[in-house]
Amino acid sequence: LNTYLGRSRDFKWVSNFSAGITPQFLLKHQLQANCIPGYSIEGESKFKLDSSGFTGNFFALSVQVGLNIEYKANKNKVYFFQPLIGFNPLSISKSPNTATPVFVGLNLGMKFSSFASAD
Repeated sequence: LNTYLGRSRDFKWVSNFSAGITPQFLLKHQLQANCIPGYSIEGESKFKLDSSGFTGNFFALSVQVGLNIEYKANKNKVYFFQPLIGFNPLSISKSPNTATPVFVGLNLGMKFSSFASAD
């Protein structure tokens, strides 16, 4: 979610407030390891693991807030810079949290259009 904050007089710079929520789901899984053809370990060439042994909550959630700054280089190229800070209010761990870890992220990129606008 981006909310407009402002722009420069020449319309080249635009800033937005950014916020996001990321749901995370722990799925049941089954891993299968296959040995290289012709090789085996104790007579077995396939190993199936139905669990990693981790028993966590099915659902977790992370929340992020930040700023999105865009620079319009020309009609079809926009560069962006997006610093973020976030935390996990609902952890995947079944143990009670003794701390709330905070994370910092930085997104850098370019939006490109092969169709130039008529302005």
